Amino acid sequence: MELLSLENKEIINCKISTRDKLLFSALELFYTHGYHSTTIESILHYASIHKGSFYHFFNSKKAIFLAIINELIAKNIQTKYASIYDSKRPLMTLFDILTHSNHQDFIYSYLVFETKTLDRDIVNDLQKITAAIEEYYLFAFQSEYMDNSEPSRLATMLLATVKGATSQYQHTQLYFEIIETIKSLLLNHVQENRR
Repeated sequence: MELLSLENKEIINCKISTRDKLLFSALELFYTHGYHSTTIESILHYASIHKGSFYHFFNSKKAIFLAIINELIAKNIQTKYASIYDSKRPLMTLFDILTHSNHQDFIYSYLVFETKTLDRDIVNDLQKITAAIEEYYLFAFQSEYMDNSEPSRLATMLLATVKGATSQYQHTQLYFEIIETIKSLLLNHVQENRR
């Protein structure tokens, strides 16, 4: 099942567990209305689920948000980037992943931006996901370099660029143009350093 479908009735009407209905409904509301504007009551209404069911699975709005981060988003990131480790050309695979981004890929960036000053537990869990993404980027760059100092710097730079592009230009052609530009620059840099 997709991480998120804006066709919310697909989520609500398909045969998934009550807990998953709550998670997907909360994710969509957090994404469309923001963390602060989303209430437990709005999640219950959206999911067409009673209050007792919510508290059977989660004790607070923060708890469901942390579950979204650690279950849905972390799994999506792992699934998205896992092919880098199996690739013969990890850096090209990374750029293929970035240039074929879809709506799901913008959710993480938005939630990081939306919640960057929230509770420490939320910030810590989002930072763990950022670190995991950076590890995939680092692996991709290390596959192209003999020198160990350059890949780390390039991975950090690419991550910052992607985060900025997704937070500012999600769902627009400009995002993809930025990724193509940075791809061209970085691949040229890699080629020059091989000489």
